[in-house]
Amino acid sequence: MDSEERKRIQWVMARAVAAGVGFVVAFFYGAPQRLTDATVESIRHPVSRESPVDRSSSLVAPGMLAFAPQLAGLEDADVSEMPLLISGAEELPWEQRNLAIQFILTRWLELDPQGALAYCGSEEARSKHQHIQNFLFREWAGMDPEAALAGWLTLPVDTLRKWAAEGLLLGLSRHGPEVYLQFLVRLPEDAVPSAVGLDRMFEMLTAENRESALLRALSLPEKFQPDAFAGIARDWIESDSEAALAWADQLTAGNPRDSAFSAILNSGWAHHHPEEAGPLFQNLTNTYRTSPRPIILKLLESDPLKAADWASRYLSYRQISEHVRRDIVPAMMKTDPAMIGELVSTLAQGENGIDLASAAFWDLKSGHSEAFAALANYPDDEIRLGAFRGVISSWDFDAAAAAIESLPAAAREALLPELAEAAMPGLDPAEKSSRLLDYIANNAASGSSSRAALIANVASDFIKSDPAAVAELLQKYPEAIASKQRDIVLELVGGWADTNQQPLEAAAWAATLSEPEQRESAFAAIARIYAESDSAAASQWLTTLPLEGTVRDKAIAAFSETIRERDPEAGIAWAGTITDPALRSTTMGMLVDQLGWDDPASARHFIESAAIEERDRQVLLERIEHP
Repeated sequence: MDSEERKRIQWVMARAVAAGVGFVVAFFYGAPQRLTDATVESIRHPVSRESPVDRSSSLVAPGMLAFAPQLAGLEDADVSEMPLLISGAEELPWEQRNLAIQFILTRWLELDPQGALAYCGSEEARSKHQHIQNFLFREWAGMDPEAALAGWLTLPVDTLRKWAAEGLLLGLSRHGPEVYLQFLVRLPEDAVPSAVGLDRMFEMLTAENRESALLRALSLPEKFQPDAFAGIARDWIESDSEAALAWADQLTAGNPRDSAFSAILNSGWAHHHPEEAGPLFQNLTNTYRTSPRPIILKLLESDPLKAADWASRYLSYRQISEHVRRDIVPAMMKTDPAMIGELVSTLAQGENGIDLASAAFWDLKSGHSEAFAALANYPDDEIRLGAFRGVISSWDFDAAAAAIESLPAAAREALLPELAEAAMPGLDPAEKSSRLLDYIANNAASGSSSRAALIANVASDFIKSDPAAVAELLQKYPEAIASKQRDIVLELVGGWADTNQQPLEAAAWAATLSEPEQRESAFAAIARIYAESDSAAASQWLTTLPLEGTVRDKAIAAFSETIRERDPEAGIAWAGTITDPALRSTTMGMLVDQLGWDDPASARHFIESAAIEERDRQVLLERIEHP
């Protein structure tokens, strides 16, 4: 785009925005009308804070009013300029773009509604702006409902047509309930996913005549009735809550009743009557339409514990956990952290008390030592530990470690697994593991299986990133190497040889293991991984192992098994060097089976000429003849 064209777009856009602001004033605070210079002039000189003109500025995205005083508006814009205006709107920031497009479409509809419809239905427009038809029909229906409906009926039947129907209904709602309902029944029911604005229409009808509104709601197609019930409930609850609640309760369970209850729970009445509103949450089939947060925030103004008690009595576990963490705990930390202990007591009285006590403190940060002190004095060990688990989940290492050290020995050890799982921001994996290992070694009972398993678990977390460091650390904690709960040795040599491609370094460390079985397993794992990545190099490495001993035998067996499909003859040759007769026979038999299945004649020829003991040769030939 050259500079001249850019200037042209900016010039036209300034005019579009200036007129658009005036349009918002005229449209939302008066009957639909053409834009005039007087309207634009009113933007330049708002009369007072209470005037409709000044209130309308809140409808304009930040920065849009800066254009208002500059030019007179869109009255002079030509129809041919409208696509250019849309292109200019695309260059505006996101929060201003949609509003600008609506202004342009409004003027386009005044000049040439069919042209605006054709443009918005084009592939180019629909691909760039999924909601452009929604904007178009919202403004069109506000100006000319009959023409807008006729235009909508010409759209292809697809998802975008349904979105356009929402815009159409929103535009119709500007004309009031009677016009809205007249047109709603003329729309194909299957083309309208939801009757947007219907609840507001019935709120207005209920304010005029409740009995009539109830009858009209029941006359609607069944899919639209829940939205109508929501509007009725929203108005009724403010004037006669007892009757409104009784009426909502007798509605059909599911969407109809949920819609009415949700409208009630989202109303000002619920915020000021929490005890009456609370049981309604338990009657909802789906809670996605409403949030208890406004009620909780209202209760927090006077008493955080009252808010927690209300939540524990009326909300689901998920809701309690969410709002305790999001609202109640932060409020307590600002006013009185010592109340945290009382909060735990409140939460513990309900179902899932231990889990709630833990979940409540997931977002509690490290600086809240007062809260931790309050928790430390909580009498119930199980609940207290649950709360601590949540607290340390997001703390840095030093704060969490210091807090745990303030506990009795039994509680301290019980929290070590949680400390090992904590996020510990600010520490890289190697530093985290090193500090954790030292801390666990100093605080877990010496010789316990839980201590050994914890050390093994922590060490395994950074094997792939630094196996050499893990090997060095494990030398300090031999009980982890000996742990029966987790074979950290195999994990280490496997990760070392595989991920880091350092089988010789892994083998050097494995040779230092004092336990024969672990040493054998480690060499077998290394041989298997080495054979997969570089069988020639692995063969060379096998020649460096001592000629006798179970370590060499197990390594050769693992190597031979690994290459049996790629090179069974080489595998048999290597297997023939195994010194343990039983292992040699088993390994060679498996390899010969593989070779015999593929090509029995070649297998027989190979065995007859192979440099193996005669006893083994006869056994293998027998396996080929009688598989």
